[in-house]
Amino acid sequence: ADITGAHAQEWKWRAQSFRRLQRWMHRTFKQAHAAGLRILDAGAGCGWMSRELAKHHHLVALDIDAGDHGLNAIPAEKRQFLSLQGELTNLPLADSSINLIIASASLHHAASPEQFFQEAARVLRPVAAGWLVVMDSPTYATEEAQRAALDRSHAYYEKIGFRQMAETYA
Repeated sequence: ADITGAHAQEWKWRAQSFRRLQRWMHRTFKQAHAAGLRILDAGAGCGWMSRELAKHHHLVALDIDAGDHGLNAIPAEKRQFLSLQGELTNLPLADSSINLIIASASLHHAASPEQFFQEAARVLRPVAAGWLVVMDSPTYATEEAQRAALDRSHAYYEKIGFRQMAETYA
């Protein structure tokens, strides 16, 4: 929930997506609440989803932003997951080490989506045991719409004082 009220609709959408993810995990893994899944939250941001998933799974939260609005939004002593600063295109994980990668509202921050998919394939366990979920990343039908979205996003991040996010938005 957005306690500031500034982004209430955005958090409502995230909550809805998270509920859908949980239902999918329950169907797919049959024991979605059983400990044991190794999950990478790729582009974890402030770690809200990592915090929730870590209640039942082994979680690694990865984000390029390790500041107070990124990985350090949740103090280290309150985290039940591992936080790593890194890029989506160079995952600092061992080959075949992850059951599930979730890229929620983050794929559009990858400098090269193709390179992210290659890295995801490398760190995911073999086909029957490894899954990649991409959700809540915008897509655009035309280059003109994509360019307009890129310009809007850059202006938005500049306005709210997150120049580093504007620079990574792709």
